Amino acid sequence: MGKIPQDRVDEEMRRRLTDIFRPVTKVAYSELIVLPRIDEVNLTPSKRTCLVLSPDAKSPPAAAARFFENQVYKNAFCVVAGDGSKMASAEDSVRRLLAIAAVKSIVADTPRHQRELESEQETTEIGFNSTIKSLFNAVWYPQTKELKSARIDLGHFQEKGVIQGERAVENALAGGGAKKLVEMDPERMDGLIQRCEDQLFPDGQTRTRWSDVLERAASNARWIWLPPKGMDEIKASALADGRWVEENGYVDKSPPPPQPLIRVTRIGGDEGTGESELELAVSNAGKAPEVLISPTREGLATGEVIMDRTHRTTEVELWFQARNPENGEVSEPYRWAGSITITHERRDNAGMWHVTLAARPEAELRWNTTGINPKDGAVYDGSPIEIDGRQKATLYVYAVKGGVSAERRFNFDAVGATKTIIDDRPARAKRDFRFATKGEVLRVVRATKGKDSVSFHGVSVTVGEGERSLQVRSGRDVALSGQDVETMIEGLRGALGQPDAEVQLRFREADFPDGYALKDFATQVGIDIPVDDVEQEA
Repeated sequence: MGKIPQDRVDEEMRRRLTDIFRPVTKVAYSELIVLPRIDEVNLTPSKRTCLVLSPDAKSPPAAAARFFENQVYKNAFCVVAGDGSKMASAEDSVRRLLAIAAVKSIVADTPRHQRELESEQETTEIGFNSTIKSLFNAVWYPQTKELKSARIDLGHFQEKGVIQGERAVENALAGGGAKKLVEMDPERMDGLIQRCEDQLFPDGQTRTRWSDVLERAASNARWIWLPPKGMDEIKASALADGRWVEENGYVDKSPPPPQPLIRVTRIGGDEGTGESELELAVSNAGKAPEVLISPTREGLATGEVIMDRTHRTTEVELWFQARNPENGEVSEPYRWAGSITITHERRDNAGMWHVTLAARPEAELRWNTTGINPKDGAVYDGSPIEIDGRQKATLYVYAVKGGVSAERRFNFDAVGATKTIIDDRPARAKRDFRFATKGEVLRVVRATKGKDSVSFHGVSVTVGEGERSLQVRSGRDVALSGQDVETMIEGLRGALGQPDAEVQLRFREADFPDGYALKDFATQVGIDIPVDDVEQEA
């Protein structure tokens, strides 16, 4: 055994200690460095490191004390060591195990010798483990201005001969004596946030970079140790409670009181009249907030005051402002813009198309048949527009009201010609599509799943029935694929806890890459899409 080089013994000792203390859960530490040259160790603020050092007679080990004294990130490491009196015995066991392994390879063809060597190896392994358990019996951790120690019991964390050193270290650091490692208990979150504010924010300042907070957590030895992502949980909880605010990487622990806020969403209405039903979401405006409404931003100062949280209007543009009647504070003005629907009716009059236009809500209309910028077309005065019906033609229409506008193209075949859906041109179907059962909805999803070029607009998905139902709606400008619809259904079913709940689907428009795709969709779903409900470029 004496012929085995010391560096080979050191290498095997390092391997075995690495196996014992290897980080698995990474709750106490995520990096492990075993028997290092202490002057070559470099810590980082983002990872806690466990150093396994050769034990000596000092407490803490002299090398650990010097390292702590010269280290910037004093709170980013711990040291496992112990009483150095048995280190020589551990090295003797390692040297003997290396010798046994070498001899076993020589007498591999002699079963009797193999059995004797295996018995000797087992006895030596037991002795080595026993020595290690008594030798590495303490973990030193940062506490204020020095390293403190806690006893570790490797024997208590040994299963089937395997020593689980990481668990022993976790147990010691979380124990009553150390209380260095702290669990993320929701009931203690307020205290953790307060502790973070007291110890990791600069004195006299409420606002600091979050990256600097993390740096201080790694350098301030008073700061506790949290599980992975623990600091992120503290920040998320403080932000969710409104206790902190975050902007451009900075957090403020004493932000000014939140200002009133208003958001407006269209939740329904009447397509025929152009009426919109709006939902008003108000926050930070007192117990009985007021909402000011005006057609213009300037008119908010003398605008109509309402208390309801829904509002019906035939306007296409409105301004809103929330006001706290208790202190007079107001939100930033909020502009809601709806949409204008342009429709037409046509009739054959002696070979001429007579076309009547309408807009909902009512708006100024301009039109032309030459393809010039629709904004520069003639103002529509309500009289029928005459279009030569001897050949195909396109009517370009522009609508505007306030700051909202819309454009449409209406294609006309020659009078008397049979209108058809053209297979090789993009197509948009505009009608009130309704599917009332999960079987019908499933056919829609199957017909469009994986086909991102097919999209739906103005979608409404309802899952469940009666009082146990959930509904999601999308605006007309939002394009949803069949996969999107399926994802929405699965999410709503999951929220209800009913994986097979009934489903209803409704949408106002469907876009297809070409007429062939539109026809294929109608066939697979089992519906008829009239040619008059289909728009295609001329």
